[in-house]
Amino acid sequence: MSYDLGDAVPLIYTISATASVTLTVTAPDGTVSTPGLTQGGAPPKVTYTADVPATQAGTWRYRFVATGAVTDAEQGQFYVQADVDSHVYTTLPELKTALSIPATDTADDDDLQDAILAASRAVEGDCQRHFYRVTETRTLEPTGRHRLRLGAYMDLVSVTTLATDPGGDGTFETVWAAGDYQLLCADDTPNTNAAPEPRPYRRIKAVGAQTFPAPRGWGAARTDLVQVAGVWGWPAVPDRIRRAARMAAAEAFKLRDAPFGVAGFGELGLIRVRDNPKYLRLIADYRLLPVPVA
Repeated sequence: MSYDLGDAVPLIYTISATASVTLTVTAPDGTVSTPGLTQGGAPPKVTYTADVPATQAGTWRYRFVATGAVTDAEQGQFYVQADVDSHVYTTLPELKTALSIPATDTADDDDLQDAILAASRAVEGDCQRHFYRVTETRTLEPTGRHRLRLGAYMDLVSVTTLATDPGGDGTFETVWAAGDYQLLCADDTPNTNAAPEPRPYRRIKAVGAQTFPAPRGWGAARTDLVQVAGVWGWPAVPDRIRRAARMAAAEAFKLRDAPFGVAGFGELGLIRVRDNPKYLRLIADYRLLPVPVA
């Protein structure tokens, strides 16, 4: 069973007699804690319980150790799901509709959420980019004195600050004015809406008094000489990506019932747990490398 961020995860340990029991919990980042325990019951069934706050996404580990009247140990783990609201490309109600699962049927919600997460990350891996938006500062390697090409997972929506590090010492002391650079799409135009759907920027061109530092090669010097603070990702999640994620999530969910590769039928048609040409067609225009489509 998986839990959500913010849940209180109940851990229960049962032994035959009253003893001195300690619980050690290791969070996904390696932080170790020893929560207090509540004792209940009586021999031959004594219980020790603790509610552990799920403060981090990932796999948690725990270990009960009993000494005294009983010498024993028991260990286990539990998984906490990441916050999915902004980093997934389909929703639980959409996936249930696609699979003809009634909204009131919640028995498989955990598995469905896992499938949505897995499918969203798979779409990103197949396309080599993410479609959600994140505001942060990133450093990049220049590709020329007047042009910087953005690589995988580096789609750009807007720029707050651009600075360069001509000395290669990790200090980005040269801050560019807005008139020193121009943001361009993959076709070298600045028109993000001159397409069937909004698209991100894929180039930064030096057009003013500044130029990008010369690349220094792969020796001991730093190569990330450009710092960009801004919004990364896509202006909006494309409709085809949302549908591709829903299709991939349906396949991931049905995998448990597909020993021979065919997982059944649904609103999405035949669900086959293999390379799906319909899925590949949906993501073809968004992959940074061409994709052969059958």
